[in-house]
Amino acid sequence: MDVKEARQLVQLRYGEIPAEAQRVVAADRRRRDIRANTRERIELIIRGLECGDWRLLGYDSPAAWYAELTDFMLAPAPVRRRLAEVLRAEGYSLRGIATLFQHTHRVHLIDLPGFGEAPLPPADWDTVHYTDLVQQYLLDRIHGSVILVGHSFGGKISIRLAARHLAPVRAMVLIGVPGLPQPAVSRVGFRRSGIRWLRRVLRALQPVIGSRGVEWHTKRFGSRDYLAAGELRPIFVRIVNEDLTESAQLIACPTLLLWGTDDTETPPWLGERYKEIIGPRATLDWLPHKDHFPFNGTGAHLCAQRMREWMKDLADV
Repeated sequence: MDVKEARQLVQLRYGEIPAEAQRVVAADRRRRDIRANTRERIELIIRGLECGDWRLLGYDSPAAWYAELTDFMLAPAPVRRRLAEVLRAEGYSLRGIATLFQHTHRVHLIDLPGFGEAPLPPADWDTVHYTDLVQQYLLDRIHGSVILVGHSFGGKISIRLAARHLAPVRAMVLIGVPGLPQPAVSRVGFRRSGIRWLRRVLRALQPVIGSRGVEWHTKRFGSRDYLAAGELRPIFVRIVNEDLTESAQLIACPTLLLWGTDDTETPPWLGERYKEIIGPRATLDWLPHKDHFPFNGTGAHLCAQRMREWMKDLADV
């Protein structure tokens, strides 16, 4: 049986090539799997789909073919040290930092599904699905130790990855990461409660005033992450209140917390709380007068400097 006949067999059994099979084939191509599009591989896809066991297809997680990320690597020369950047959005966001490390580290800039050039993920995704996908990427594409660098949403993925104690993850840098519950009583908590109450009122008034009230509220009080989420907003809304306390407690690798003192989207108390949860393995480094995007402009040099100082104490990274 040749490849064409195998494809015809798939179509005869299923009426058409199932979306799942197409995703497996696409995942093979992303992994640069030499088996892709061979007769044996297509027959294996048929068997895996028939019995419903995706492990037969050679993947540790079904997330590996249900969505895809895109990546760009700097410094392809054979350097020993690696810096894997897992970002809240497109890899370009931290490119300023990446270029400052490209002569000493092999840097992987990653677009998570739905960000940058990567296609949207399924609508029911959460950070666990994203973590499964990035884990597959690390295991397939990276050989040796890495430092994860995660900002905001990407920081959530980094925390979940570090909590799994994967062998490649040597250390981690977190920049302005949400994911912890508000203190029971706080000024910020009261403000957010008021904002939510106002939104509920504006929604109730939509039959009278139309959608302009809700639109005004979104533009006035929505975070920059939320406003930039676009088609990802349903996923963003679902995961915005995720509590990563248990995952943070499991972190065993050295962790650098870079936090802007003027960050209003992930306020400084979050950095202090992560430091408290992670314990002596965490180093909290304040970036004076920096907001939620401390790496913008000349801030990239400041972030890179703090990272290099911290990395001096890390062996073999």
